[in-house]
Amino acid sequence: MTSVDDLTKQLQELPNWGKAAVAGGLALLLYIPYRWLTTAPRKSPIKEDWKSGVVYLYQFPRTKLLPSPSAPCLKVETWLRMAEIQYENIPCLLSPRSKEGTLPFVEFEGVEYPDSSFIIRDLTRLLGVKLEDHLNDEQKAVSRAFEELAHNSLMASHRLFRLENITQFTELLPPNLFGFFHPIIVMLFKRSYVSKTASMLTWTGIGKHSREEQIGIGSDDIRAISKYLGTKHYFCGFKPTRHGSKNGN
Repeated sequence: MTSVDDLTKQLQELPNWGKAAVAGGLALLLYIPYRWLTTAPRKSPIKEDWKSGVVYLYQFPRTKLLPSPSAPCLKVETWLRMAEIQYENIPCLLSPRSKEGTLPFVEFEGVEYPDSSFIIRDLTRLLGVKLEDHLNDEQKAVSRAFEELAHNSLMASHRLFRLENITQFTELLPPNLFGFFHPIIVMLFKRSYVSKTASMLTWTGIGKHSREEQIGIGSDDIRAISKYLGTKHYFCGFKPTRHGSKNGN
């Protein structure tokens, strides 16, 4: 049995007050450097030896099964691949974060661009991406509506799924990602994620509904997307856009 397994077993055998004491002490111990890492002034650009024409994508590390555990990060990387843009993936664990304190963000030609939607908007303009030039105004409006549906009500419903399956979600993380402290940090992350997600669901309004109603909202969203797709290969016909396809693009 490894030292990490030994530590996990010892933590599990502690009484509830012992677990609470360990969690509280470690939370304070880890929060101070985490807060410093995520808020301390930093240089910009981070990538000093950047190459012209290359997009540097800062996002969460890969998991065992998913390219990214974050939908916004996955959205940006998928779009970069669809647009055939040369990019370099830079995994970020505790730091760095964008100037807005979020992931993903990119650097291009020495300039930082945060927020997944703004990244796509700005890189489309800077690089002359033509993925949506064939769309008329009505198609662009419909695409925009479905994109916001996915960003808001569908994402909120999905958060409930993650909240109820937080243990399975953390199991996607690479084993021993945090070394000796991995089981402790995962335990703290689970508690923090559950608390923040529950508050977020309540704040957005969907969390005030019953579980069945929250699931129903997400199901209705997926059903609407499916019906609109119909027999089309992509949202707006036979050419890919950033708004999706039957294959998840």
